[in-house]
Amino acid sequence: MKKSIRVGDEVEIVAGEQKGVRGKVLRVAVAENRLVVEGVRMRKKCVKKSERHPDGAILQAESPLHRSNVRKISLEKQ
Repeated sequence: MKKSIRVGDEVEIVAGEQKGVRGKVLRVAVAENRLVVEGVRMRKKCVKKSERHPDGAILQAESPLHRSNVRKISLEKQ
């Protein structure tokens, strides 16, 4: 994967259900060519009762997407 997209860059989704949505890169997985964008591709996960969640919970988190589905729209921060 090229190092052109880094954590903190602003990107736009160019393919898929959320085409046109902009967000900030939270995480980059170089080996898998995937990245996580803030507020994009949200998934829900049901959690059983535990000390942390005494009543159980439904948590939301971003899922990774392939880097070919995004376009960088801001300059690199140095």
